[in-house]
Amino acid sequence: MLDTEYDWWRETAARGRDAYASAKAAISTNIVNGLDHHFPGLKDSVLFHDLATPLTYERFTGNHRGAYEGWLPTPAAARARVPTHIDAARNLWMAGHWVAPGGGMPPAAYTGRNAVQLICDCENLEFRTTRT
Repeated sequence: MLDTEYDWWRETAARGRDAYASAKAAISTNIVNGLDHHFPGLKDSVLFHDLATPLTYERFTGNHRGAYEGWLPTPAAARARVPTHIDAARNLWMAGHWVAPGGGMPPAAYTGRNAVQLICDCENLEFRTTRT
């Protein structure tokens, strides 16, 4: 993953589909060539490459400005605490990659599990899991 600028991609896409596709292809090629410099022969083994941009993430996930993770991993973000339940919103439990530092599936999965544990506790139900 590489950091990039949402506004640059938005402006590039505004110039048309060809400009957007060309920019993606050029960056993909530069990445593969750079890796080939460190790992000679790698580019000859690449059968296909594609590049997800902030616009890709925005289109598929609806995340603000195409965020690929809920939080940028910084020391301050690692200490952040987001409430998973708001007392004023009865029966609303929050889970997902915006509720815990980090991003992607791991925080989404463990915050979902935590939400179910809290719901079970409120409903006086035993929380049980199985491994398959």
